[in-house]
Amino acid sequence: MIEKSKLALEDYRRQIEKIKPQLNQDWLDSLVTEDDILNAAVKLTQDE
Repeated sequence: MIEKSKLALEDYRRQIEKIKPQLNQDWLDSLVTEDDILNAAVKLTQDE
């Protein structure tokens, strides 16, 4: 159980590092409408 939690935490950290460059203030400020936010969420969660 602990090992599974450690793996999940490592995966979470990798995912955060992958999207961190996209999370700048200008980009966040460009998300105005609900559609903008939903489209951004889809883009950030897509596997590359």
